[in-house]
Amino acid sequence: MEDTLEVYADGACRTNPGPGGIGFRFVYPDENGEEKTIDLSPAGYREASIGEMELQACIVALEEAQDLSLHFPVHKIVLYSDATYVVNGIAPAQTSWINSGWYTSDGTPVSNVKLWKKLTKAIIQARTNGVRIDLKWPSSKRHNRHVRAADRLAKASARNPLNPPLSVRSTGRRLSPIRTERGNVTIRNQRTTIHVISCDPMNEQGLWRLRYEIVSRSSPDRWRPDTIYSSELLKDRHCYRVKLGRNKRGHAQIEKTYREVDCPKKAGSGRKKAGSPDTP
Repeated sequence: MEDTLEVYADGACRTNPGPGGIGFRFVYPDENGEEKTIDLSPAGYREASIGEMELQACIVALEEAQDLSLHFPVHKIVLYSDATYVVNGIAPAQTSWINSGWYTSDGTPVSNVKLWKKLTKAIIQARTNGVRIDLKWPSSKRHNRHVRAADRLAKASARNPLNPPLSVRSTGRRLSPIRTERGNVTIRNQRTTIHVISCDPMNEQGLWRLRYEIVSRSSPDRWRPDTIYSSELLKDRHCYRVKLGRNKRGHAQIEKTYREVDCPKKAGSGRKKAGSPDTP
């Protein structure tokens, strides 16, 4: 269509989290109906998650798209993203998540709320300017080469991380070599001792999201890193005696923090001593 601009947006991280980048390809017809492209690979970000980069790519792409000097007025922008996180999240971000106080249907706090709000605002602003926005998954073979181009541009951006991080993130390290995955720790309303790997704010929900690992010798989940939520700030790289449970929404949350305790140096190090983290 002569009044339609296609935009392929992608985000990338060299590690997740780590240096991140965004890239986009704009596709439009010239005066003769031939397909033309414009590629952009802005400077990246020193620290980001892949979710942040996928959202930021769409936000910046919409801003850039409306500033392009083309030979025809753009009345429709089709924004393609190969991130299911973005494509599946845009509808609830404009409706149910707002109404629920930024919780998903299963009771999990929504991450990256600030960026979801910015993307929603960008879509609304475009519509106010008379431009229809469709956010879609690139599903046809024709899309593939443009998707690959956006991916290359995003990776190039990540190799040039001149911008500051989009959010403040704590940077603790695991004591265990085990990879952090949701569900590593079985929640059974137990008292245990945890080592806080990182503690990041979720301002919209009034919570803190923790990456943590169990360090109690008696726990079957010892050294297994997981994620959990807390109503209070716990310092990263510190250990605490806590009670784990679930709140009324059903997600894992620290029910009570009893006290701070000494941490072991690493997985499997040291002997159990009187007054050690296992002592209730």
